[in-house]
Amino acid sequence: MSRYIFFFVVAGLAVFADLGTKHLAEEQLASVTRRWDHPMERVVAGERGASLSVAEWVDAEFGAGTSEADPAVVAGIFRLDDAGGRLGPLPMVATVAAGDRLEVQHREVVIVPGFWNHVYVQNFGAAWGFLANHDERFVRPFFLGVALIAVAFVMSLFRKTRSDQKLMLLALPLIVGGAVGNFVDRARYGYVVDFIDWYVTTGGREHHWPTFNVADVWIAIGVGLMLLEIALSKEPAPSTAAQTSSATPSDEAA
Repeated sequence: MSRYIFFFVVAGLAVFADLGTKHLAEEQLASVTRRWDHPMERVVAGERGASLSVAEWVDAEFGAGTSEADPAVVAGIFRLDDAGGRLGPLPMVATVAAGDRLEVQHREVVIVPGFWNHVYVQNFGAAWGFLANHDERFVRPFFLGVALIAVAFVMSLFRKTRSDQKLMLLALPLIVGGAVGNFVDRARYGYVVDFIDWYVTTGGREHHWPTFNVADVWIAIGVGLMLLEIALSKEPAPSTAAQTSSATPSDEAA
C-alpha cells in the first residue's frame, strides 16, 4: 500500500470516529428530546403571579413527557438567585412562577464509577478552555488558522519521513485526523464538542481532568508515538575504542 493511501485512510478513519462519537454525545447526552443543552439558564415565561409545577414547566419547555422520559431531569433543575448562584435542586412537584431563573444541568452517563463519566460540553476555547472567554470574532478564525497551519506542517513532515520510521508514519495521520475533527466542529459551530470526563476523588473532593474528546485522544496518541520514535531512533554515541585508529604503522626492523 502506498504510504499516502495509508496516511489518508488512517486520517479519514480518525475523523470518522471523532465526528461519530461527537454526534452520539449530542444525541444521547445533550438531550433525550434533542433540545437539552449543557448547562443552560432559562427564565420561566407566563403571566406574572401564575405558577406551575417544575414537571409542567419542563414538559412545556422541552416537549410533552420529557419530565417522565428523562430521569436526569429529576436532579437537574436548579433555581438561581439574582447573582446566578444555585439555591438548590428542585423536585418535579415544586412550583415556579413567571420570571424565575432556572438552570437545567447536563445529563451524565457513568462509565467507570469514581473515574470516568460522559457529559456534554461546548468548548469555545482550546485545550483546558484556553481563550474560551475571549471574543468569538477573534477566537474562531484564530483557531481555524492554527489548525490549517498545523495540518500543513504535519503533512510536510510526513513527506520527509523515512519508510522505516513506522511509528512516525502512524503518528502523523492520527494527529491530522484529530486536528481535522476539531476543525470541522469549530467551523460548523464555533466550538468543539467534548464529552469524556476523567476524575479522581481525594479528601472527599472530585478533581477533574479537563473534558476532552476522541480527536484529543488521537492527537495525544500521535504525539506519544512521535516521541517514542525519536527516543528509539537515537544512535548510541561512538565508543572511544571505535575512534582509535587501527591503521597505526609499526616500526620496521633494521
